[in-house]
Amino acid sequence: PVSCGRGDRIRYRTVTQHSTGEGSQCQGDVREEEPCSTAPCPHPVDCAWGDWSEYSSCSATCGGGQQTKTRNVVNVAKAGGKPCKLADSMYIRPCNTDMCPSGARDCAFSQWTSWNSCSSTCGGGKQKRTRDIAVEATARGAPCEGPMQDWQDCNLQPCSDEEP
Repeated sequence: PVSCGRGDRIRYRTVTQHSTGEGSQCQGDVREEEPCSTAPCPHPVDCAWGDWSEYSSCSATCGGGQQTKTRNVVNVAKAGGKPCKLADSMYIRPCNTDMCPSGARDCAFSQWTSWNSCSSTCGGGKQKRTRDIAVEATARGAPCEGPMQDWQDCNLQPCSDEEP
């Protein structure tokens, strides 16, 4: 069936009783077709992108890094319009491609440890994870920035009263 625009409606009929003796033949066509109109089809709307963000800071102070900028969809494609391509949502460019001075090394953290066990089994507690400095910065290297430990809430469900 046609949901919008112009279409055709077709119907068929069959002979339920054939003529006998001197009876006359059935008159008219077995098939009948007529045009029908439904609501007009909506106009296609192409996807539209918003403005680009500012470039991120460079991922390295020397020796080659990357910067990214992103944008979001502000108008989703409708009615058969051209969709946005996910690959067009981010742009990456090289930065700080000059060689690092000899001996210069940026600070680097280790990976976060697993979360410690929660301080409470119910009613809300805290748990902690930590990380160390894996690579110390040299004189001309960038220092580590960020916390050495991280806390989060845990076991927030209320404690149930146990009856004897």
